[in-house]
Amino acid sequence: MSFLGEASRAVRWTGMATSVTTVVGFVQIAVLARILEPDVFGAFAFLTIMVALCEIFTRVGFSDVVIVEQDLSPDQLSTLYWINVFVGLLIYASLYFCAGLLSLAFDYPGISDLARLIGVTLVFGTFGIQFQALMRKSLAFRPLSILNICQALLGAIVAISLAYRGFGILSLVYSVLSVQALRMVVLLGFAKHYGWIPGLVFRPGGVQEQLKFGAFRVGAAIINGFNSRADQIAVGAILGPTALGYYNMAFSIAIKPFSKINPVLTAVATPIFSRIQSDPDAMKRGYRKGLRILMFINAPLLLGYIAVAPEFVDLVLGEGWEPVVRVSQFLVLYVLFRSANNLNLGLMLANGKYRWPLYWNSAILLVLPLSIALVALVTESLEAVAFVMVLGYLSFLVAGYFLTIRVLLGKCGVQYLGDLTLPIVVAALMCFGVVTLSSLVNEVAVLPRLISLVGFGMLLYFLLSLALQRDRCRELLHLIARN
Repeated sequence: MSFLGEASRAVRWTGMATSVTTVVGFVQIAVLARILEPDVFGAFAFLTIMVALCEIFTRVGFSDVVIVEQDLSPDQLSTLYWINVFVGLLIYASLYFCAGLLSLAFDYPGISDLARLIGVTLVFGTFGIQFQALMRKSLAFRPLSILNICQALLGAIVAISLAYRGFGILSLVYSVLSVQALRMVVLLGFAKHYGWIPGLVFRPGGVQEQLKFGAFRVGAAIINGFNSRADQIAVGAILGPTALGYYNMAFSIAIKPFSKINPVLTAVATPIFSRIQSDPDAMKRGYRKGLRILMFINAPLLLGYIAVAPEFVDLVLGEGWEPVVRVSQFLVLYVLFRSANNLNLGLMLANGKYRWPLYWNSAILLVLPLSIALVALVTESLEAVAFVMVLGYLSFLVAGYFLTIRVLLGKCGVQYLGDLTLPIVVAALMCFGVVTLSSLVNEVAVLPRLISLVGFGMLLYFLLSLALQRDRCRELLHLIARN
């Protein structure tokens, strides 16, 4: 199969898995929101933030170098694997012994013991992350997609069944543990099948450049992880678990398209950019095409949500979650601007600029977290915190063109602006139409009203796209149709 055929098949399988896991995720949220209280979701959000920051040490630096570098020897892969395992065990040991301090930052019963329990996922993850990277590098997204679907189903079944039996926050913790245990076992099975089981080799001297790459990637990812979670950290520390529960639920709704749909392209972007790094014109075409498709999909989903947020929250979450509506409407704009910058990382790494993400994220660190904390302290408003995120990432989007895209791809401001804004304009027109219809059918029951609004929005976006961005429709259909 040709390289383009491999890439298209990878996108198709990732897209199918994304569709299934997104539906399962929303069903899980809808059920759990009617069983668990907001402070439970807030405490679980705090735990997942902590684990996500710890995971960076094992899940970023050494996996990215495996994808980007084309000629790693078996000895180098084995050495990197054992370094990864050692780092993962060290991070978990540090978490275990320092967990007692968490109660000083977050007021929730048993938070330290819960942190020690959920931290076991760090150990599970470290044994399989290199094999996942090798599969991504080989564009073996079919088995990974099937695994992702199985994980989503298992996690939902465990969480919902335990929540119904009164396990509270433990239902969410055990769900994550079961999912990560499954992933570790299956990835080890893939490694055995493909002949990737590492040897008993440990030669750090042969991976000095890779360790340097990994160190910069880890540094950049730690700062990025803190930047991307600064709003939730500030809300949890300043406003408490219940406020964090509302905010995290709004964040989860807003981020779903970004975290589920974006990997359809971005998970494939780094290995593809790495293969064409010697052809600047091909890289520029690939980047622009990826951005066009990304925005064509994300803009109507995110802006469309703004129009139907009251109905969606009422139907999915039920009573008691009304504060989520306004916050999530702001946060989808933040997600839209963030998603537009999402391909830049693969572009940087494929061009050997592995220090750039560290510099970029360090600059954001100087501005964003302090701004969020000050706004949270002064206003005590979740909407104000979300608005700061919107303004911040809009500014970063503009800066990203001048500091990254123009430097690596050359001057292409007019083309970049067109690729970026046309889907947003079309989606904004659709949003206006849906809001207008909503005002006319506000007496209809919530379920038929939501269905009618979504259906009308889809039809309107399709018709507007045929009129205003027909070429992008063809581009997406061509991508889907390729084998």
